[in-house]
Amino acid sequence: MDVIEKRINSIANEAEEVLTLKEIEEIRRYSLSHQLRTGFFGQDACVQTDESELPNIKILAADTANLMKEMHMLKEDTEKKLKIIHFQYETKLQEESDALYTRMNEKIKNLENCYKEKLSVLRRSYQQQLSDAMQVIKASYKKNKEDTVCDVTDRRVKDLLNELQEKNLKIECISEQLKKYEISTEGAEDPEKSRFKSENEKLKDNIDLLHVELEEIHRALESKEQSLALNLEQLKSEAGDSKKALQELASEHEQLKMQLNFERESGREKIKQIKEEMKKEIACIEASRLKEVSMRRSRTRAQIGHGLDSSPICLRMFGGLELLTKGRSLRYPRHQCPKAKTEDKKAEIQKQKRGEPTTMELLGDTELVQKIKDHRKTEAVLKKEIERLNKQLCMSNQVWEKKFEILRQSFHAIKDEMFLRQTLQRQEAILHNASVSFAMDAPCSPQQKSPEDDTIKKLCLNSKVAPLAHDVHHGNILYRNRLWENTGDEKEWGALIRALGSRAPRVRAD
Repeated sequence: MDVIEKRINSIANEAEEVLTLKEIEEIRRYSLSHQLRTGFFGQDACVQTDESELPNIKILAADTANLMKEMHMLKEDTEKKLKIIHFQYETKLQEESDALYTRMNEKIKNLENCYKEKLSVLRRSYQQQLSDAMQVIKASYKKNKEDTVCDVTDRRVKDLLNELQEKNLKIECISEQLKKYEISTEGAEDPEKSRFKSENEKLKDNIDLLHVELEEIHRALESKEQSLALNLEQLKSEAGDSKKALQELASEHEQLKMQLNFERESGREKIKQIKEEMKKEIACIEASRLKEVSMRRSRTRAQIGHGLDSSPICLRMFGGLELLTKGRSLRYPRHQCPKAKTEDKKAEIQKQKRGEPTTMELLGDTELVQKIKDHRKTEAVLKKEIERLNKQLCMSNQVWEKKFEILRQSFHAIKDEMFLRQTLQRQEAILHNASVSFAMDAPCSPQQKSPEDDTIKKLCLNSKVAPLAHDVHHGNILYRNRLWENTGDEKEWGALIRALGSRAPRVRAD
């Protein structure tokens, strides 16, 4: 790589030197025309070319600049090409190295596999040879052993056969003796065994009957439990429906309250709007009245002015009136004038309310008065409607309160019914449990209360076991006492009593 870089740099330097030499030659060629010599009769030129024939300096400068740019471009291109060549060279080297590495690995693996195969073949051959040798040795050893052991085994077999024959004879003798002993003992114990067998059969029959009854009781209890579960589900569904109905009623009550409040607010807003409209109309009426009064005054003044022109007496009267008005204005200040106007307005409104004839009525402006009357009528109608709505609201509130009281009473009654049903169902489940006790046919002596009976009763009272299981267990105890009185041996009949006690069924009490 270093040699290639040096070679590329040397080529670039040589190209630069050649270009510089060419430029120097061109400059020297152009400079010959400027080497002038002075003589006696004028300038003697060493070259036959004139200045006009030489190119301009500007053109030369532009050409040199273009040449420099081209040189820079060529340098950049050469550098790029060198980089590309370097990169291509590195990639090719990497690819070749990878290929060599893979080839070497494959060859090594092939050699290892061949070596392993050769080892396995050698091992198999050695194992086969060893097994063949072992078989040969084994066969020779067996032949020698059979010859030596045959004599010893024959003697032992004969001795063992003799011992077996003797033991068989002893077993036969003992079995004959046992048969004789059983025949001798059967005659003395036959009646007791028959009686015990009959009693056992009776007890087994009774136990089977009790099992059947217990199964029937279990079925009845399961059916009752199912019915109770269905009733409970129905009651729960009814309670849920009642709760939903109560919630719906409460929501309806709230909606009605909201509607009533909304109606009240809307009625109040309407009343406010009507009042504002009335105030606006009254203000308009007052403004129109003031305008009419001012118009009348201007008319009267104009009429008086026309009359004064004709007579001097009228002029005097008009001057006196003006003086009177000026005197009044001087006596009363400005801030008292609007008060008088407001008092006049109030007096006019009171006259309208009392029904006195006003100036408007006299002049014929009855439309405004009719509007005011209409508005008063609408006010009265609205007041009546408001009173009616208030009455309806009170009535609806009373009705809803009564409904809620009825619903509360009905809900309490439903709760009482549910409690009574549950208590009655529990009482029925306790009363329907059957009790069984055994009574012996044979006469028996008066029995004393044993501590076992007391303990069993206490356990039954404390535990949740049904009375039926207690009675069965009590029957087993009676039967055990009876056997004790007849036989006097508790050890002989302990197993039978335990079996009966284990077979005694138990009923689950709800």
